[in-house]
Amino acid sequence: MTKSIETDALTRRGFIGIAAVSAAALPAAGALTRREEPPALGDRFPSQEYEAVRDTVAGSHGNVPRVTELVEARPALARATIDWGFGDWESAIGAASHVGNREIAALLISHGARPDIFTGAMMGWVDAVRGMVTAQPGVQRLLGPHGFTLAHHARVGGDDAALVREYLDELGDADNAYERPELSEAEQAVYTGTYEHASGTLEVLVTRFGLAIKSGTGFSRTLVSLGAHAFHPVGAEHVRVIFEVRDDAARSVTIHDPGPIVTATRAAG
Repeated sequence: MTKSIETDALTRRGFIGIAAVSAAALPAAGALTRREEPPALGDRFPSQEYEAVRDTVAGSHGNVPRVTELVEARPALARATIDWGFGDWESAIGAASHVGNREIAALLISHGARPDIFTGAMMGWVDAVRGMVTAQPGVQRLLGPHGFTLAHHARVGGDDAALVREYLDELGDADNAYERPELSEAEQAVYTGTYEHASGTLEVLVTRFGLAIKSGTGFSRTLVSLGAHAFHPVGAEHVRVIFEVRDDAARSVTIHDPGPIVTATRAAG
């Protein structure tokens, strides 16, 4: 009985001591009420925020400090991938690969990015590139983001990718780039302007890359001429952008992927 009483007493003393230490360790009640609220969850939750994904892929074209900041805070962003328009998908490592940025490519890989044949070509991994072509003949003809060829990736790899360039030259079909006839200013003027449809507008404009199309606040997508007033966006060879032209001016534009998606009529003025 005495032992039980002593144990109970010790337990009570221990509890009081723990409670005192715990209370001292807790912030004041006012501090709890001042705590910042967590950010509101977006409609895409649990997907990572679109802005973070976009910034990672965009930054991987050359912004080393920004990409470092993003992937060190959230390593999964090293695998970020975005559709810039019409299915022109680009990953962060794909961006680094087609501009020849080995530093960013290595950084992304160290945080979990998945290198592919385009990364291998830029990095100079000739055995990896040769192995993939051997395993899947014809893979060298595939185009990367924005329509960049495998040979292009090897060229931007510089001296480190010399052996890859030699190997691809031997294959002879790893550099089948778009045929992109340049349009004169008069030809571009046939198409440029604002086009209206039930849900909004499309704008056809001229950028430093040539004729392009965009929707609202979206990204402009360069158009590759196919003749007869038909185009396809870069990185989306199966999409068709077809203009109806009368009296040397486009009256409407229809986007097909593969069937018609939207037709917009050129705004007056």
